[in-house]
Amino acid sequence: MNRQTVLDNLTRTIQGKEQYLKSIKENSLDASILGFMALGGIVQMLEINIDELNRIKQDVECITEL
Repeated sequence: MNRQTVLDNLTRTIQGKEQYLKSIKENSLDASILGFMALGGIVQMLEINIDELNRIKQDVECITEL
């Protein structure tokens, strides 16, 4: 696996998680109180995960091919 493959995989993963996060936020109005609380936890987890993946992607972008 080369650097570009890793970057492509990270980009696709981040985009997928961002789309899922957007979908949850747009549809959370239909949730019950307990469902809304659960969705809040999922939203926080996704936001943290997306942030971590973006930092990993930035690190990989700094690496030069060997």
